[in-house]
Amino acid sequence: MMFAPGGTSRTNADGQFTLNNVTPGEYVLQAQSSGGAFVTSAGGNAMTFAFSVNDRPGGGPAGPPNQEREFAMSTVNVAGEDISGVVLTGMRGAKVSGTLRFENGAKPEGLTSIRMTAPPSDADSNPMPGMSANTVKETGSFEIEGLIGNRLFRPLNLPKGWYLKSVTYNGEDVTDKGVDFKPGEEVNGVEIELTNRSTTINGTVTDNSSQTIKDYTVVIFSEDQAKWTLPMNRWMSTARPDQDGRFKFTALPPGSYYAIAVEYVAQGEWSDPEWLARAAKKATKITLEDGASKSLDLKIAGS
Repeated sequence: MMFAPGGTSRTNADGQFTLNNVTPGEYVLQAQSSGGAFVTSAGGNAMTFAFSVNDRPGGGPAGPPNQEREFAMSTVNVAGEDISGVVLTGMRGAKVSGTLRFENGAKPEGLTSIRMTAPPSDADSNPMPGMSANTVKETGSFEIEGLIGNRLFRPLNLPKGWYLKSVTYNGEDVTDKGVDFKPGEEVNGVEIELTNRSTTINGTVTDNSSQTIKDYTVVIFSEDQAKWTLPMNRWMSTARPDQDGRFKFTALPPGSYYAIAVEYVAQGEWSDPEWLARAAKKATKITLEDGASKSLDLKIAGS
């Protein structure tokens, strides 16, 4: 059972569960059968822990060796009183197969070290299974099971110098919008394109006296406000200076950006559209072409 920050619980032999000390609020309750793994939401505030069929605590009976994983979810509004009689109905997620493509056909070595993930675009309303990493085959093909709701595709552990360029399905770019999956369906033809033509931005920050400073945060974000609220946002990043006071960004998608250097910004605040709207008024504009490397010197701005 997953109910963070409310807690977690294992079902008993009759399928019953109890979660104690849940503070009032709105929650998403999720259940996952055997065969899962530790799964954490993109924001780090929700976690699923499920055991394999050969590692069941408490000595409970293991399921069939090839038991297909099922999961369920429901919204719960906790108002300070005990809630009983909640019933969750399990379902089998979709299965997707796809292929990695490489820009200019330059296939790198070590494809089997790449792991494909399909995290939910909205961790609060989508089931968590499917975020575990699946190995890519030598041919570049991959399969992921247990997908429900809208999912993004993100490769991990890429060969050095390679980056995600795009995700397409049925000829449509779904890199940032994801793909919607229904229980039990089988989906083919997801293509992940990787590139070794990375964009790079590096530079320094000076104060009002034109003196180089070494304690700051640079925030860079797309000029397109529609991209400010994208899930797992590729169009937004932050950087801190190295020991020489220089900052560096790599692998941002080609496009037009704002860049601003501030003395301090709270963790996560830089993804707030209201903060970004204020920052855009004082930010420096920069345009990145595919594979471009640019130098950018900034003046420190108030947060």
